[in-house]
Parts: sequence; structure tokens; C-alpha cells
Amino acid sequence: MLTLLNPHIDDFMACPVSFWLVGRKPLVKYRYLIEEQIRRFGSVEVLVDGTISSLFPQRIFGCLPKIIRHFLLRKELKRWEKINNFMGKVSVHWTPETISDRRNIYLFSYKNCTDNFELRRNYIEAFDRKIINLSHFMIRISEKSKNAESLRNVVYTSEADLSDEPFFKKYFGGSNTVLALAFCAKSRFENKRPFRTRVDRCAAVGSFHNLDNERPRSFYTDVMSFFQTNTYHPVRKLIYDNKHLLSGYITCAIVPFREGRIGFLRKLDVKQKNYFSFDVVDLFNNNKYALVGEEIYGLPGIGFFEAMACGCTLLGQEGRFYNSLGIVSGVHYAGHDGTLDGIKRAIDFLRENPEKAEEIAKNGKDYANTHCCSDALFDRLLTLLD
Repeated sequence: MLTLLNPHIDDFMACPVSFWLVGRKPLVKYRYLIEEQIRRFGSVEVLVDGTISSLFPQRIFGCLPKIIRHFLLRKELKRWEKINNFMGKVSVHWTPETISDRRNIYLFSYKNCTDNFELRRNYIEAFDRKIINLSHFMIRISEKSKNAESLRNVVYTSEADLSDEPFFKKYFGGSNTVLALAFCAKSRFENKRPFRTRVDRCAAVGSFHNLDNERPRSFYTDVMSFFQTNTYHPVRKLIYDNKHLLSGYITCAIVPFREGRIGFLRKLDVKQKNYFSFDVVDLFNNNKYALVGEEIYGLPGIGFFEAMACGCTLLGQEGRFYNSLGIVSGVHYAGHDGTLDGIKRAIDFLRENPEKAEEIAKNGKDYANTHCCSDALFDRLLTLLD
């Protein structure tokens, strides 16, 4: 079993209480880490170190007396279990000493490797191996990498092997193990319509940031300086800014992240209402092709695998984003070079070669059905850890 550190603080594995209070939709991209352990072992081990809450800023919460923090967290954990239907299935520990199997602890760098890190270091070091998920690792990367690299026996995991990525190597060194696991596509992403009956167009989906507008700006300066850009998703921004030039090729459902919101409202509204106002499953099933757009530091988007499961022919930038997952250009997706002309050429090729486009769509769907489900991903994680 894997012990999960502070899974209540964000929406990676379950809905945090803070999201529930404001009615914000959680993404729960890694829910299988909880559900598979419950399904296989009857329960999941959770370690709460008492330093972090989803309801209060870390730096403020960490300054509260320990007795108050624990009182508030016990209330929060009870509500967290209830809203996620985990009652009776989660074994909550407040100290590593009560956990009998301390071989592996699984944590997300996003909040666990920032702010009050020194208060939770001993909790993490009590385990033989630290499995650190790199989702959102590019935010405050100097701080996160320094803290993560100070731990003993660390293994990183992400949706691609980042070990050769220059940006990752700059901050995490060049000798780290990065376990590559695809995203888990939810069961609602399925092939509902035969490929040949779909519109001969490409659905482009996702959101993109203008990092110049994110606050505090210092959290994002490392990635902006390294890549000389103000967005994580340059292809998404390129398509959004030039959608009028792609009207014959693409149905654009790409949206800016938090556009037009100021102050506290920025944290509550991330354009999710707009983005989820249409049925993305229907959008994928109505179009033969799909384009999601990769993250500039070497990672694919979750929508890539969701569109695969819906039977689309995916367009993706070739090589580094997918090679470590065994996803091959021309077999599982149609490659492009990240330019407008390159995207047009890829779609023209698929239109001129409909049998090849359908073959790629089938291969992609088979890959998603085999590798992007919760049991297969959890099995792969356990295999990579052996």
C-alpha cells in the first residue's frame, strides 16, 4: 500500500472542502490512487501532518498553535471524507508512528514542498521511499526543487519522463528517476459515434494562462524567464489568438484561464463554468480529430487521453511529450511541429488519407482503453516501483 500525504488539501485525488463550499468543480485527475487502494485493500492509509488545510493559506495556518490546527483539521477531514464518500474507507493517521507499513509515501509537490515544509519534513522522512508527483511543479519551482531534493530516496512521477528536459534538469539535477504514467480518463469519455460519421474537423480544447497576470508574480518568474514566454500552453494560445485563420480546420473551444477576474474572485473562478458549460465528450465524438496542446516543459494534457478514449485522431507535437509512454507519432497520434502551418498540414494529411486517420484513431482508442484506466495505471505504478 501507499500512504498518501495530505490528500485533503487540493483536488488532485478528491474534492477539497474549500471547493465544496464554493461549488467549484474538482478535476480529481489522480482519484485512482485512492479508489484503487480502497478497492484492492478495503481502505487507504492517509497521513495528515497538521501543517496544511484547504481552507486557510499555508503561511497563516502554519502560525496557529498546534492544538488549534489539529482541531480545525479534524473537522475538515470528517467533512472531506463525507463529501467524497470515503466514510469508513480512509484510515487517517496524525503521526507516522501509527502506520505499520512505512515503505512508501506518496505526495504532490504542489503544496507539500512549499511554505511550512520544515514542519512536515520529519513526517516525510519517516518513510523509506518518497514518491513525489510533479503536477504543477513549475509554480515556485526553485522552492519546491530545493525542498524535494533535500529528501532521501526520492522518486518522481509525472505524465512523461522529464529527466532529460532542460527545465527539469536545471532545478532537479540530471540523475533523478521520473516514473511516466499516463492520465486516467474518466469512464464518461467513451466512443459514442462511428469515426466516419463525424464532422471532418478538429476540436481544439483546453485553457491557457497569461502568467503576467498571475499573483504573486514571483511564483512564475522561473518558468517565464527560462522559456521567455508568459504561458504554459503556447500551442493553445497560438490557436486561440489565430482561430480566425483556422476556421476551415478547427472548432476552437480553448479559453483563457481566469480572464477578466480580479482580486479574490480570481481564486474562485478559473473559467471553469465556461469551460464545462459544453459537453466535451459530445464535442470529441462530433469531430474526427482533436488537439489539446502540450505543456511547454514537456508534459501532455489530460485532454489528449480523454479525446483518445472518445475515438478521435489526436494531433500532437512529436516526440518528447509521448515517447516515454510508448505513444508513437503516426501510430497513436498525428504529429505536427507546433506552428499554424504545421497544424494545417497535419489536418490536410488526415483528410487526404481517411483510412490512415481512422487507423490512428483506433490505435489511440485502444491505447486509452488499455493504459488510461485506473486499474492499469495503479498496476503500472506498482510495477515501476518494484
